[in-house]
Amino acid sequence: MRLAAPMFNLRKPDWNADAPASDGVPRYGHIFGSGAVLSVVFGVVVLYAYNAHQENIASQGWPAAKANIVNTRIDAHGDSSAPAYSPSIWYGYTVNGQRYVGSLRLAETANENAAKREISEATEDMSPDGAEFDVYYNPKHPDGAMLHRGDVTASLGMLVIWIAFFIGSVILTVIGVSMAARSREFQSR
Repeated sequence: MRLAAPMFNLRKPDWNADAPASDGVPRYGHIFGSGAVLSVVFGVVVLYAYNAHQENIASQGWPAAKANIVNTRIDAHGDSSAPAYSPSIWYGYTVNGQRYVGSLRLAETANENAAKREISEATEDMSPDGAEFDVYYNPKHPDGAMLHRGDVTASLGMLVIWIAFFIGSVILTVIGVSMAARSREFQSR
């Protein structure tokens, strides 16, 4: 019976396993570099997720305005042999006597009939029998409206996940710096 290879190498580390510099000291820069790049990327994503979460919290108190469907449209784009169809619904609402128009972009499809079906289903969900429906607008920027108030729980969950990835990338950066410092210290003995 053949045993599986061990998951962890418990032997003394081979300090020269990494590509050594001209002086023979491994630098472990790739770990530091990867961690640093990931830290920046995840840091930006965390800021975006934080702002989205704050908007979802704020949207819980946004006032409602009555809206109606103004127009529906299917945009065809891409290669003529394999076009893609982007259905969208335009709705109008009034705030303090000012008329605004918002849009809902639906999932892109490769079939024009599927795009028409998407519009039909979405308009029926938004406005059964052509009735008015509520949209929720930001009082500071009434031109930005939502069909539904933001889901605070979901946005908090995403924020926590992205923060975890960010912390992991910072830890990877610290490990890279630590390994590089230890390898220089080990070689100087």
